Amino acid sequence: MNRKILTVIAIVIQLIVLGSFIIRYETLKSTGTTLYIPLRWYDPTDIFRWDYVNLAYELPYSGSTVSNYGENQYLVPKMQGNMILGVQSLGTTRPDTGIYFQIKNGWGNQQEIYTVKTGSGDILTYSGRDCLGKDYKVGDTVYYPSYEESGKVIYSISKKQESKIDTSWKSAKILTKSACTGTYRFQTTAADRWFVKEWTGLIIEKKIQEWNMYAQWKVGGNGAVIITNLVSKEELPK
Repeated sequence: MNRKILTVIAIVIQLIVLGSFIIRYETLKSTGTTLYIPLRWYDPTDIFRWDYVNLAYELPYSGSTVSNYGENQYLVPKMQGNMILGVQSLGTTRPDTGIYFQIKNGWGNQQEIYTVKTGSGDILTYSGRDCLGKDYKVGDTVYYPSYEESGKVIYSISKKQESKIDTSWKSAKILTKSACTGTYRFQTTAADRWFVKEWTGLIIEKKIQEWNMYAQWKVGGNGAVIITNLVSKEELPK
């Protein structure tokens, strides 16, 4: 088989692969469910590729705070109409039914609020990042370094005193514990980049910073997602 025939075969294979991508994209674009999701992250320019926005999303979430950065997950959204409002569940197993989509680079930013009572009767507040969960319960005795106390706030707690000799550690009892609340930030494989008109990237960046931009998605039954447009809050369907 000569070089010319091999070249033709290689070109044909490339065209077939490209065609399959185009067919899948157009099929999802015409048959997928239209959803809108608020934008949170951005990267507005690329000198080699003109203006684009590198997108990420952040939704309210009160579940597990385990970060799975780089690990693909499946997200089931909380929805109202065609608006994505929050995270209903996360997992590494593909759901059998319903609307869901595959995400990557997930990162949780949740917290719990504790009030504690010290041995001297003072009531202090501690904001627990990433949610300490079942390890800390109402009635538990915890310890905190007195040098991290400011006014009525403490900045760290522990289930045990670091040193019996270190008198800078004080004990307190947990009085109340709030639910774990916060947000979950993530990207998607096929909806994390959108090219825009030249010199408009910084304008879109400003709107994203103001929580005024949404991505219009098409979501397929297998969790596939494509982005079809960026719209401002004023352009959302009523």
